[in-house]
Amino acid sequence: MELTGKFKNCIHKWNKFECPYYTCIILSPSIATPYTFIKKINGHHLEAKSDKDVIAVIFKNLSVTSFPKGLGTIFQNLKIVQISDCGLKSITQRDLDGLTNIETLFCDRNKITVLPHNLFRDMNKLTHISFYKNHLNSTSSELLMPVLKNGLKLVDFRYNRSINAFYQDSTLKVNYKVPLTKLIALMDEKKKYNKTSQTIRQRKDLNTEVLNQFWTTGLFSDITIISDTEKFKAHKIVLAMQSSVFTSIFEDIEKYQKLNEIQMKEINSDVVKIFLKFLYTGEFQEEEEAEKRIKFSTNLKIYHLACNYHVSFLKDIVEEMIIENLKDDDIKNEALNICESTFVTTTTMSDVSLPQAMIALINDRRNSNMPLKKRKINQTLD
Repeated sequence: MELTGKFKNCIHKWNKFECPYYTCIILSPSIATPYTFIKKINGHHLEAKSDKDVIAVIFKNLSVTSFPKGLGTIFQNLKIVQISDCGLKSITQRDLDGLTNIETLFCDRNKITVLPHNLFRDMNKLTHISFYKNHLNSTSSELLMPVLKNGLKLVDFRYNRSINAFYQDSTLKVNYKVPLTKLIALMDEKKKYNKTSQTIRQRKDLNTEVLNQFWTTGLFSDITIISDTEKFKAHKIVLAMQSSVFTSIFEDIEKYQKLNEIQMKEINSDVVKIFLKFLYTGEFQEEEEAEKRIKFSTNLKIYHLACNYHVSFLKDIVEEMIIENLKDDDIKNEALNICESTFVTTTTMSDVSLPQAMIALINDRRNSNMPLKKRKINQTLD
């Protein structure tokens, strides 16, 4: 996904020395799909400036319900991330992958209800934290333990459901701050009343880690997926939970075939690997080093696989990426040929510009649930 931003020098209110930081202020578009990977931020840099000079990135008064990924790849010297008044609903430790060098994280006036206890596990430079005016139902001092060694400068949990406290070190005099030790005590004050929600959260974290290990190691696998060049160890229960098609396949295997293999020999091993990894981890990310044409072709195959196995969440994610790629001049001719052979349409293609025509094809199928021409899709994917 690509965003649009405005680049300027800004003085941030928490900056003790009031020196301007080179900042990217995001203007559009909205981000609603989980695990959205930002590939590029378009905008005009100030003279003699580039992405490497950006210190701060700000999302404000936009619709950003899921934390954007890839910011640290674009802005390699990023120190400040602010997402305010955007309706952000959640943030996890995985969301902060690639942002381990930031010093400031502000997520003010959003809709976050839970902060995982391992959120700041790898944040070795984080000193300014704010979740002012969110909907936090419970907090734990475990959250801050990994960053205490950093010398915290600011922690703002004011106007949340479970806590209303603010800490700032002596660099700024404020009347309503509390000592850091007091803030930590307040975070644990309601802990005894939230044992159930905390246990549920910990179980969810544990389940995620266990599934990740099962995918990585193949431990206790009971089914083998065979692609064109590789074999993948998998677990029937995991695949069946994510796909009703897998459930039906396993039922047939138990009744009739008594085999522990599923043949996908006509599908590229990289595509199968990405597909299976998503079923275990919920993570999907394009290969950054791959050429645009290869990315598009791979995404189309993954989309086809997600449709065939009724994995709607993955289908929606990849669909957005396909539509985004269709705007790229480098692949629009190839994309047009694929789309023409894949989707049923009555549009006269010569009457419309290429990107608009291709986007219209995808959107037309979205709105009308028009069936795919399976024979032609298979020809395309082969």
